[in-house]
Amino acid sequence: MSTLLARAAIRNFVTYNPLFLFSALLLLGGAWLVNPPRLDGGRDRLLVLQLFGAVQGYELLLLGAAWVLARRGLARDVRNIVVLVLAPFLMDISCTNALMAEQTSTWPGHLLTVAGVLALVSAKATVASRLVGVRFRPLAWAALLGGPVVVYAGPLVMSLLAHHGFAPADLTLASGVALGALVLLWGLAHAPDAPDAQPLRALAPVVLGVATWHALGTAWSHAGRFLLIAGPLLIALGPALPRLAWPAARDVHTPLFLPALGALLCGLPGLEPGGVEPTLGLTAWQVGLVGAASVHALTFARRGSFAHLLGLLVALDLLAAGSTLAGSLSHVGRGPAEPLALLALFAYGLARKAHPVATLVPLVAASILTARLGLLGGDLRDGGLAVHLLAVGGLCWTHRVHGTSPAGAPFRFVACSLLWLPAHVYLLKNPGALEVAWGARGALVALLALALVTGLRGYAVPALLLPLEALRRAAPETTSGWGALGIGLAFASVTAGVVVSLRREAILAWLEARARGEDLDLPAPAPEGRLARGVGAALAVLLVMAAVPAVAMSVDDAAERRRAHQEVVAIGRLKLLATAQSIFRERDENHGRAYARSLQDLATAGLVDAALATSERDGYRFRVTVGDPAEFLWMATATPVEAGPGPRRHFAINQLGVLNMALQPFEHTADCQVRGGYVLSK
Repeated sequence: MSTLLARAAIRNFVTYNPLFLFSALLLLGGAWLVNPPRLDGGRDRLLVLQLFGAVQGYELLLLGAAWVLARRGLARDVRNIVVLVLAPFLMDISCTNALMAEQTSTWPGHLLTVAGVLALVSAKATVASRLVGVRFRPLAWAALLGGPVVVYAGPLVMSLLAHHGFAPADLTLASGVALGALVLLWGLAHAPDAPDAQPLRALAPVVLGVATWHALGTAWSHAGRFLLIAGPLLIALGPALPRLAWPAARDVHTPLFLPALGALLCGLPGLEPGGVEPTLGLTAWQVGLVGAASVHALTFARRGSFAHLLGLLVALDLLAAGSTLAGSLSHVGRGPAEPLALLALFAYGLARKAHPVATLVPLVAASILTARLGLLGGDLRDGGLAVHLLAVGGLCWTHRVHGTSPAGAPFRFVACSLLWLPAHVYLLKNPGALEVAWGARGALVALLALALVTGLRGYAVPALLLPLEALRRAAPETTSGWGALGIGLAFASVTAGVVVSLRREAILAWLEARARGEDLDLPAPAPEGRLARGVGAALAVLLVMAAVPAVAMSVDDAAERRRAHQEVVAIGRLKLLATAQSIFRERDENHGRAYARSLQDLATAGLVDAALATSERDGYRFRVTVGDPAEFLWMATATPVEAGPGPRRHFAINQLGVLNMALQPFEHTADCQVRGGYVLSK
């Protein structure tokens, strides 16, 4: 067994020959060990020059080995040498070319060194392309040489910007933008039908991977955030990655989501204290949004995709809202124009039958922004308005996509429930919210109308709450009222029992016919002569006996409810008078610091309405007097105007703010003491 494994390992080793790749790893390890940075972060100039010469000699040796193998017809080995070994070194994976460009002490020297190194790279790349038998187009050559340009010139540009006062975040963002531009260049250079398409796809991971590694190293050396490298990189990969990785497939998701994620990564550093300093007048968040908007605009212009149109509008909206991620999120959605635009996008997608995600996302966003506008006071009612908007849009989408077919039943159920259920749950805890109550009733009526139009009976089920609401509003509010209702129902039950007994046989026959599936109408009883008149008279007597006590007790119950309402109003107005007296006494124009002597004085001062000053409101007569001295004593009473069955309650309050109740009228005295009765509140 061990012999077989050894033979298989030797066979694979000879077949794929990893010695070239192994040599590259050895050279990289040796270069990193030979040239460590000094304590001050610099490098030994002579050692850098020697190492640069060694790397150049190794690259020439690789070209020579490829030439020898090409003469023998070993094309696969030649491709492995060029793509897997030579290309990373031409991209300066050993970091010697970039270090060599930094060793001169003047900017002309730097530029001359960079130009010379690029010339060597161009010459070796040309020889390598001839060895593999590929002729690259001019745009492909621009992409191939763009990687070394970014890698070699990047550190010099960063140093120049640092000397001119740019912050580390600015330097890192500039490096990320340069990397993103390189990725876009590679995406544009790749043409699926071109002769150089396959070599470019093979070289793309090497060139872009090494360039990304250099950009991350630049960010680390300048104490920058890696997010500012990853953000522009993802924005550029959005349109470039599908062209380079899977050109035959139609990918609409990668160009949509990667730029959005990249813009978000650009904005995250701005959430930290201090944020990100502007670069050339734009923050990292703005740079990310501009990049995402550009990608979405180009994709929409090429494909007409609704999702990319939505992405473009969202990016522009966030860009106009603020210069940081937090600023955009805090200012977006402050006006009605945004939800209206989103609703228009939803209608556009609905008309085109776009993808559900691209259609429903504007609807959800419009609902959220509508809730943030605070059109109904900024409480849960605005949330209810947003839910109603979402439900109506969901119903429109369901009928547009599924019509009245059973496939849309789950969606119709969810949208229908969102339309009526939240409002009624809110009313259970807030029964006094009249606008919510009317909105809930309107939703039920709308669903009932929709049931009539579409023929779907499920829409009419929630409308059963309408008669229940009417019964609830007509239900008694007192114990005596419920008693009267019970008595009336008792008489009605007897009447119904008589009817059932008289029609027992007909009802049983009808039930049996329904069980057999026959359509049999329930026959009406036809008693003849004196028997018919007797039955009719008996039913009439029973109905009258049921109605008389129920109506009488209902009248008493209504009168009792009216008296209770009047008492509550009277108590509230007495408390209002106490507050008005306190304000009247402390006013600057009241030099004597005395209380108001009458209701007319409080009305003249604008502390109570003129209608209350007439002394009679809602069944009670109000009176205000002062004692002796008027600076400290006052009293107000509420006396019922109408007499009725049973005792009526009287109320009084004075300068102590104590509310009292009695079954007899209160007297106004000079000491303003409330005598008799019971204390209700303090």
